[in-house]
Formats: sequence, structure tokens, C-alpha cells
Amino acid sequence: MPSGAKIDLGSVEEELRRKEAEKKARKAAEDERKEEERAEAIRAEREAKFEADLKKMDEAQRNAAKKQKARDAKVVRKILAASERGRHYAVLGLRGWDLKVGPWHLFQITSRDVKKAYRNAARSVHPDKNRDGRANEAFRAVEDSAAILGDEKARKEYDRKRWVAARKNRRQTIGAVVEVLETMRRGITTAWLLALKIMGPFKTPILVLTVILV
Repeated sequence: MPSGAKIDLGSVEEELRRKEAEKKARKAAEDERKEEERAEAIRAEREAKFEADLKKMDEAQRNAAKKQKARDAKVVRKILAASERGRHYAVLGLRGWDLKVGPWHLFQITSRDVKKAYRNAARSVHPDKNRDGRANEAFRAVEDSAAILGDEKARKEYDRKRWVAARKNRRQTIGAVVEVLETMRRGITTAWLLALKIMGPFKTPILVLTVILV
């Protein structure tokens, strides 16, 4: 470095932060990949075990087992779908709203409700009871949602973020509706002006006749 040259500490710190962020992102991606591989291995192992168990059953037992597995899979899919969208209340089978009238809360979800819902949801997807290959993943999703909703501080923060997201979605929906209506208005106006142009000098009698007939 040339004598007397100044070091831009701000740029150095920014570069260090960038490298640290990249390192964390790579680690997170690697952890996610490993978790997906573990989940896939568990799914394959559970499916193989189920197929092996079927071979030990008679036809009636196999049919009953397959029907039960289909019901188990439906429960697992529902929970995982809710979990992927971050809908913790839905994961536990709870309604995600609270009606407030003045200082009173109607239909408020209590900690007792969360615990009861957690027990029911956990029982329905417990790997020892549920034969679906992704039961382990659904069970973890239930535990994660229960951990958030069971903690008062975490639950309040989650509810706050849900409210902000819902308000943003409402604004976007209203904006989209307004845009559609404006497009329709412009289209009708253009069509009307074009019709007047086509009618030319006959537009007045045509309009009068239209009014009379209507």
C-alpha cells in the first residue's frame, strides 16, 4: 500500500458484512439440502416398511390398511400445506381470527385451546400412529406451530405480522379491482366515441330513436 494512503473503513466493513452474509446463506442452503435428504430417506424407509407389512396381511387387512393410509396422507398433506404457508393456526386446526367487540373478545383462542389442539394434531400425525411417509415432517410442523402459538410473546408477534400482511393484501385487492374498473371505463368510453364517429351525421336521429324505443 502506498505510503500515506487512507483505508476506507466503511468499505472494508461493508465487504466483511457481505462475505459473512454469503457464508450464512451458503450454510443455510446446505442445512436445508441435508434436511431434505434426511426427510426423503425417512419417507422412503417408512414407505418400504408399509409395503413389507402389507405382504404379511390377508386381502381384507391390506385393503383396510391402504384406506387408513389414504386417510393419514390426507391429514398430513393438509398440515404440511398450512405449514408451508406459515398458517400456524391452521396447522393445529384452529380458526385464525378473533372477534373483538369493545373491550371484550369473542371466540378468543386461549392457551388451553392451543394445548388441546396441539395434542389432537400431534396424535393424528404421530409417526407411530400415522402410516404416511411424511408423518415425521407433519409432526415437526405441529410442534413448531405449537411452540409459536403457545408462547404469548411469539404469538402476539405472529398475530401482528398476520394483520399487517392481511391489510397489505386487502389494499392490493382493492387496487386491482379499481384498475379493472378503470380499464372497463376506458374501454366503454372508447367504444362510445367510436360508435359516434361511425354514425356520423346520423348520430342525433339514431340516439333519439334509441331513447324512444328504450
